[in-house]
Amino acid sequence: MPRPPQPVDPEESLHHLIGATIRHWRQEVRKISLTELAKMIYIDVSQVSKWERGEIPVPAHRVADLDEALQAGRQIAALYAAVTELEELRARERVTVEDTEAAGTDETDMKRRAALQMLAALSAGAAIPPGALETVLSGVTPDSIDQMDVDRWERTVHEYRHVCLMRWTGALIPDLTADIVAVGKLLERKNPPSVHTRLLRVSAELSGRLAAELDDIGDRRAARVAWASARRAADASGDRDLSVWVRGYEADQARWAGCPDHLVIDLADEAIALSGGKPSRGLGGAYAACASIAARRGDKHAAIEALQNMAEVTDRAPEAFPEYFLRWNEAYAYTFLGDGRASSSLDRALALYPPGTMTPVANLRLIQALDLVQQREIDEGLEQALTVLQSGSISTTRHHLAGRILQALPEQAHKLPAARDLRALTVKA
Repeated sequence: MPRPPQPVDPEESLHHLIGATIRHWRQEVRKISLTELAKMIYIDVSQVSKWERGEIPVPAHRVADLDEALQAGRQIAALYAAVTELEELRARERVTVEDTEAAGTDETDMKRRAALQMLAALSAGAAIPPGALETVLSGVTPDSIDQMDVDRWERTVHEYRHVCLMRWTGALIPDLTADIVAVGKLLERKNPPSVHTRLLRVSAELSGRLAAELDDIGDRRAARVAWASARRAADASGDRDLSVWVRGYEADQARWAGCPDHLVIDLADEAIALSGGKPSRGLGGAYAACASIAARRGDKHAAIEALQNMAEVTDRAPEAFPEYFLRWNEAYAYTFLGDGRASSSLDRALALYPPGTMTPVANLRLIQALDLVQQREIDEGLEQALTVLQSGSISTTRHHLAGRILQALPEQAHKLPAARDLRALTVKA
């Protein structure tokens, strides 16, 4: 008879209750190992182990995967929903609601409507007028949004790391902006130092992800505002790895945003110097920027050296800088260098990304189309490029890759209908 899960007091640890439930279904019902479960849901085994021990919360988007893998008949999902509701109830009970005068309420409603209008414009890819982003980031009162405790904010940050893979460019701008507003207002309160520091970390990562989204829709000015905010919050938190991440991530994104190469390298060098050689996601991003710039210049030695440095980061810190990031950048660099390893790197990268990944996989398909064109598989390469570009928004990254495909075409191929269609798409973007 299967043993019951470990006794857990839900008043003490709701995360442990979820973890014990997962462990019960894995060990006692399915009788599979941690490694087997991790492979079934395409995630590192250490993450699953931490979920079971209650050390970190299970991200919401992983619940359905666990239910399916463990054949739990949505029982895990039902428990997760109940636990989430209970956590939200407790969070609301901890929040002290201050009295608000009628005039203040009217002003709050006006600011909320203005913020929502701006968020709608941002999500549609509209140009942001000077000062508007700053207004959105500071113009909403705390009462306009349900506030969660710091644990839940950190879980939100963790979820964004996954969700950003699964959404098209620009789709997360409204959510990120609203969350930055909420965290900013929490930071205005008189919090204990430890709470304030944790909120600064949350603010830094949310601002960095917003900046990357803005860069990828082509609004570099607004992105600079968000990058500056991310830097300030990261540096104020005293978390050196986070400061390295902001700088490395900005370098990684700036390579697509039309920044001069020397500015991208300056950002990357700053992140590398600040890291002190400690492997991290920020250090990996900095080396990625260096590799791509070197590959574009045709500097094979520098590109390979940067890729080797990136591989060392993955080897030493695979959770921080997963292998699929490494293989994506290998595929890009080898393709631009005309290296024979491009095709195999593309295949490896495509095989590593979790099912449902959108933006990185679409961009890999464009790199693959470039590789086909360079191998003089013109028709196949153009057809693949058009298919990718017609399936989602044309970000700065995709615009860059499409432009390179057009440059790689032999002279006679520019007259092909597919080439004209591709050029029309890039001009429209």
